[in-house]
Amino acid sequence: MEQAEVGLRGDGVTEGELRRFYALLKNPGFVINSYPLISTRGRRPESGEGEFR
Repeated sequence: MEQAEVGLRGDGVTEGELRRFYALLKNPGFVINSYPLISTRGRRPESGEGEFR
């Protein structure tokens, strides 16, 4: 995760959000059935379509 931190911070993920996520991953009571990946998707608006939401 530390490798992705710079990119995530550049995309608006806060320091607090990252720290809470790291704490969750270290919690022995937290179980993941797959690899802990973060994924998002979206699209840029076409010209004249308004602001991206």
